[in-house]
Amino acid sequence: ERSVPAKKWVVYEYDAGVCLRVIPVSHGSYFLFGRDQTLDQLLGQNLIMLHEQTVSGQHAVLQFRKHEESAAHMVVLREGITEVDEDASGNPYIIDLASTNGSFLNGERMEANVYYRLK
Repeated sequence: ERSVPAKKWVVYEYDAGVCLRVIPVSHGSYFLFGRDQTLDQLLGQNLIMLHEQTVSGQHAVLQFRKHEESAAHMVVLREGITEVDEDASGNPYIIDLASTNGSFLNGERMEANVYYRLK
C-alpha cells in the first residue's frame, strides 16, 4: 500500500563524484525517474528528469509503501529488515522498470520489476 512518508527524504544526483542536486522526495508517495519529458504535465513534481543518455524514458520508480508483503504483481526483497527499521508512515522502495541499461543499488545491478527496500 503506497503512502506519503512522515520523515524527510532526499535523493542526491551525482555525476563523476560531484553532487549535482539534492531532490526532496517527501511530498508524494511515488517518483518516476527518467528522460520522458511528455510525462511532465501528467506527473508534475513526481517526475524526476535525468538528462543522462544511459537513462531510459521511464527508468525507475521510488515508492513509499506501508506493507512489505509479496503480491502477484511484485516481489519485495526483505533481507535484514527488523521491526525497529519499520516506519508506520511508509518505507522507501525502488524498482527498475526493465530499463535498457538497468539500475544499480550499492554497485550491484538490480533485478527488473523487483522492489528493493531502501534504508
